[in-house]
Amino acid sequence: MKRLRNLFSLSPGVLAATLLAPTLTRAALFSDNFDVNSSGLYTVNADPDTTVAFAYDYSADGIPSAPGSVGGSTLGVKFTANNGDATATAAAINISPTGQSFTGDYVLRFHSWLNSNGPFPDGGTGSTEFFTAGVGTDGDDVQKSSGSASGAWFAGDSEGGSGIDFRAYLNATLQGPTSTVYTAPDSGTINRRNANNPYYHTTFPGGQTPPASQTAANPAVQTGALKLGTLGFEWREVEIANVGGDVTWTIDGLLIAMFTAPVLTGSNVFVGHWDVFASIAANPEFSFGIVDNLVVEQLVVTPTEDADFDGDGDVDGADFLTWQRGLGAAGDLADGDADGDMFVDGDDLVIWREQFGPGAATPAVGAVPEPSTWAMAALACAGCLTMAAQSRRVGLVRAMVGG
Repeated sequence: MKRLRNLFSLSPGVLAATLLAPTLTRAALFSDNFDVNSSGLYTVNADPDTTVAFAYDYSADGIPSAPGSVGGSTLGVKFTANNGDATATAAAINISPTGQSFTGDYVLRFHSWLNSNGPFPDGGTGSTEFFTAGVGTDGDDVQKSSGSASGAWFAGDSEGGSGIDFRAYLNATLQGPTSTVYTAPDSGTINRRNANNPYYHTTFPGGQTPPASQTAANPAVQTGALKLGTLGFEWREVEIANVGGDVTWTIDGLLIAMFTAPVLTGSNVFVGHWDVFASIAANPEFSFGIVDNLVVEQLVVTPTEDADFDGDGDVDGADFLTWQRGLGAAGDLADGDADGDMFVDGDDLVIWREQFGPGAATPAVGAVPEPSTWAMAALACAGCLTMAAQSRRVGLVRAMVGG
């Protein structure tokens, strides 16, 4: 299974070339580009001193159009937390599509922009705030590390100022600094959740600066650049996939965390914003989060069927021998996997039989070795060999969405 695990880490493009160019179908179950006031579609769950503004024109803050926005639209949903009064307390706000229930294999995808008050790289007073998002939620909870938070959910901060900059929660429980839920390895004294961990530095190389109009409005505050491993001042593509009961979190294609078979109490999704700390931003007009181009998609993978295991342009007895040698083990096309599920089993033999055409070279009787006793038993119980097909296809789907 080592080869199979390694394939899960490939990028979608490389994986597609490796696995017989399987087709991943994404069917939108829910989508919102926030170009109109869609507040009626959502349930808002919020602490006091939080706000949400639908169809907000974020170009007013000097922010460019999110990638993929139709016609270069700059309308999205804006969140603020702990910005409007003099009471220093943590506060969270999040929105869920009202009445929605998502099942099967699906992914929540959106673009996130985190804005903070400077100066940078350290940020000003109260600058550290998080975007939040998750799946398997009840849809009626304020998502924070207290109270009745639900589902598998995640939070990332803007400028790497918390020390726990990447956070994974199951319900209200934060996963600890050595938890293998996080993909980043421990790096000396730097734990898996910290923006200083080198794992994050290639995808998030730092150097982002506030938009020019913000700097012009307050040059003493909105100045400097963010450090390595930070998410702020740039559009980030966030994907949270629920595939085969496992939940993965990726940002810009980098796998951040994965829950294996978590128990989820709900079937809705959410996005939101959270000020974890009991502090008030010194310049609250610069402390907010934007979400744009939200979509929930059903995921279905259809591998291409090909029984030409030796790649010589035909399906013949030599391909049967390849299949026979690989039977019962993990493998790819060259090992006898015809349906792209990364396992050689009775399903692949069926495809070989269907594609074995007239004129194909049939091996001499003496040239075809008798299957081993084990292989004969496996063939007699083809159902046993194919029972794991669903879990293998789960891995294929997960890898193709970046998890």
